[in-house]
Amino acid sequence: MASQIETKNNGGYRSAVDLLARIRTLAAKAGEPQRFTELLAAVTAEHARKRNLMALITKKVLDLSER
Repeated sequence: MASQIETKNNGGYRSAVDLLARIRTLAAKAGEPQRFTELLAAVTAEHARKRNLMALITKKVLDLSER
């Protein structure tokens, strides 16, 4: 995921967000959603200044939790 984010373009960000969504699903199935929460917190803390990435995370990953 780090390599996708480091491309610093929207295509890379979309790939990284797709991976985050998959990790979220797998963590939930494994009964360990806190591991995803920790990963998401680390990613958002490290890349908070990347507005397009944060927007994609909000739209595609965080909105999944409301479904």
